[in-house]
Amino acid sequence: MRDHSIGARVLLLLAFTALWPTVAAAKDAFPETGPEALAYYEADPDHWLDGPVQYLILDSERKQFQELTTRSERERFIRRFWERRDPDLRDRVNPFRDAFYQRVAEANERYHEYPRGWMSDRGMLRIVLGKPDHVRVIRGGTGDTQVWTYYTIGPRGNDRPLGSRFGELQIVLVSRSTRNRYEILGDFGPGAYPRYVREMLDYMRLAAVDPSVRRVVIE
Repeated sequence: MRDHSIGARVLLLLAFTALWPTVAAAKDAFPETGPEALAYYEADPDHWLDGPVQYLILDSERKQFQELTTRSERERFIRRFWERRDPDLRDRVNPFRDAFYQRVAEANERYHEYPRGWMSDRGMLRIVLGKPDHVRVIRGGTGDTQVWTYYTIGPRGNDRPLGSRFGELQIVLVSRSTRNRYEILGDFGPGAYPRYVREMLDYMRLAAVDPSVRRVVIE
């Protein structure tokens, strides 16, 4: 049951805002290739969590990282962070990390609204959920709307740790010409994430570290 109280909505909106990127766009070089993105965002362990990895890190890991006090401790944490997501530790290659930074680079190259690239809502979705299976554009007088569809059955959907009763999940993004960016349309208006989107993001993050996570039905 939804809580329709104004106070609850305000508190939830403030909580979502706290998760948005904290790095000023002017300080980001927005590398547009995977290797360049990896080198750029992994270069400074002291500010590593300010980069796109904030979309991937679990709450428990975030707390651990924030409690570290030295650069060497952060370097060890980052190394273990990626090892935890490496499907094969017997070599020096980490396909999960490489794929993550390739999506970051694609977001930087594709999305030029403000905030740009990985900092935008579209960038965040592409990085965590991957490329949408279908995008429908609805033209409007005050701004366009995009409907991103992720299939949860069939060749493209079976590998996702997400299920749905209708075989697909849709995310609506609206463009407001005055701000020149697409924002996820949620229960509280543009810029707030609805519950099912938060669940999608949470389960994708969890599945990256826990292969036993079963397919979850998102409603």
